[in-house]
Amino acid sequence: MLSKPYVIHYLKHPLVSFPTLSGMMSYLRQERAVWQPFLDELPSILPEEIPFRNNNLVGADHLSTAFELLESYLDDTSKFNERTAAARHGNGLAIPPSSDSEVGMLILGLFHAERISEAVSVYLHFISVNFMAQVHRVEEYGRLASQGGRMTEAATVANVLTFSKVTSAKLAGAVRRADNHNAALEKELTRVLLVNDTHESRLGEVLLKQRQQGVRLNSAIRRLNTRRARQFGEWKLKIATQASESLEEADKRIGGMERLSQVKLQQQEAEFRRLQDLFATQLRLRAPVKLWEGRENTHSANSNAALLRLFMFGALTAGVAVFVPGFAGDYIAASFFEIVCSPMRGVGEESLNCERFFSAKGPLTVAGLLLAMSILTWITRLQYRIHLSERHLALDASEKKAFAETYLAMKEGEDVGQANEAIVLASLFRPTQDGIIRDDETGVDLSAVALLAKQLGKSNP
Repeated sequence: MLSKPYVIHYLKHPLVSFPTLSGMMSYLRQERAVWQPFLDELPSILPEEIPFRNNNLVGADHLSTAFELLESYLDDTSKFNERTAAARHGNGLAIPPSSDSEVGMLILGLFHAERISEAVSVYLHFISVNFMAQVHRVEEYGRLASQGGRMTEAATVANVLTFSKVTSAKLAGAVRRADNHNAALEKELTRVLLVNDTHESRLGEVLLKQRQQGVRLNSAIRRLNTRRARQFGEWKLKIATQASESLEEADKRIGGMERLSQVKLQQQEAEFRRLQDLFATQLRLRAPVKLWEGRENTHSANSNAALLRLFMFGALTAGVAVFVPGFAGDYIAASFFEIVCSPMRGVGEESLNCERFFSAKGPLTVAGLLLAMSILTWITRLQYRIHLSERHLALDASEKKAFAETYLAMKEGEDVGQANEAIVLASLFRPTQDGIIRDDETGVDLSAVALLAKQLGKSNP
């Protein structure tokens, strides 16, 4: 398969193309020998860097290495062509024109005529046109490039190179290029002939090997077919035997699994009936458990409240019993009598006759105190009875809740008979006693306080 040709791209200058590596290498070496003296002079003539596109600044010393860079890319045709094609867009690689081209002969002719400045101006114009060198950004370079453009278009070159010299140079360049092409084609032809001879000898060897391998393969295929037929018969018999044994084993396992499934199904049905019965029992007893738990909490709270009120009223009664004699005893004692004084007749105005009379204020005060103490005592006793009653009711509710929970726990473990279940239900729903100790009402107490206490007691059973 033919490889891609080597191509040196220019924007306006004619392309340079060689189909082989040897042709392009020969061309680059010859052009390098022709152009190197001129390129070596560029750093001294162009001290400032030359601007290209994208603010890419390239010095003259870099321009003198163009042929060396191209020779380093000869190993890869694609990379060589890509770099020369990218040079047209101003990447800083400026390849001089062919030495046998018109502009090449103009630059070299001016250089050899020691008109170096003019040769450089033509070179600057060439790289600005073919490699997008922005020489106009440097005033001096722009002026030289403009001069080079005029020189390229003008007939000044005729004063330097006569027609015979131009024609001889073109002919020499054409001959040189033709020699390069012939040398390259001769080398390529020699290589192709050598490759053909090598391929022919290898093809004969390959055909011989193929025949030998074909004979071996036919023999191996016959042996494999014989072995395969024998093994197929053995495998067929073995598979039939294993299939029969597997079917018998499967029948046995299926029978055992069916029996085991029946046993497990019966166990599951019994467990389901037990769980269903337990669930029904829990439905019956869950509500009573919650009821007695709520009542236990309520009665416990009421009992604690009654005990607190008992201590409060007891302390108040004791305080009244201590406070009244200590602080109001003299007043109460004095309230039983009233002293009335009147002036004595026949005696001076300052003589008075005082007498003590019995006063109803004292008995009334004592009666009021007795009534208040009786009420406080009755209230204290009532709070005591309420505390005992609520405590009794809380204990009863706690007992019934524990009874129900114990029954549920027993029900989860084992079956409870109907007789035991009736006992449990009767215990849970038996009437609840309030626990209040009734007063002994057989005696007759005609006091107002006792009568009032009895009436209050009857109104609050």
